[in-house]
Amino acid sequence: MKSRYSFLALGLFLALLGGLAGCKPVAKPASEPALQPVPESVAEPAPVPVSIKDSFVGTYKAIFPATASFAKEIVLILNPDSTAQMSSDSNYMDNVAPIVEKGTWNPLDKNSIHVTLVVNAGGTPIEQTVAFVRDGDELVATRYDRRRYGAEGLRLEKQKHPQK
Repeated sequence: MKSRYSFLALGLFLALLGGLAGCKPVAKPASEPALQPVPESVAEPAPVPVSIKDSFVGTYKAIFPATASFAKEIVLILNPDSTAQMSSDSNYMDNVAPIVEKGTWNPLDKNSIHVTLVVNAGGTPIEQTVAFVRDGDELVATRYDRRRYGAEGLRLEKQKHPQK
């Protein structure tokens, strides 16, 4: 009985070791049907219709009171080519250019998007993803860095006539 458990333990150990070492799995005997890989078209999410994507394209803006601890103004630009830019004008340094983050965006469905931005902080690029849901003409962040954009909430209003 002891040798039976030792044999099972040795088999589990070798299987784990083989998986960690990146070894290829042993081929299944001919009596068992081989598993077929999932086609890529099934593995990837369905594309969002262009009309939904187009409905998000534009410039969004939030202006915060002077007492806000993170920024006076945040502007998010969502371009038709899926590029994005967010600028944050800091309220504690009046003569400093806004922090500009660039990246990409993609709609998840007709009311939500993810925006992935990269900021170059002291020479080190930092990537972050902000999740937004649409509320009328506003985008409301549901997942974001509260230390960076404030704990008060991040709600950006779509601009009717964006600045050039």
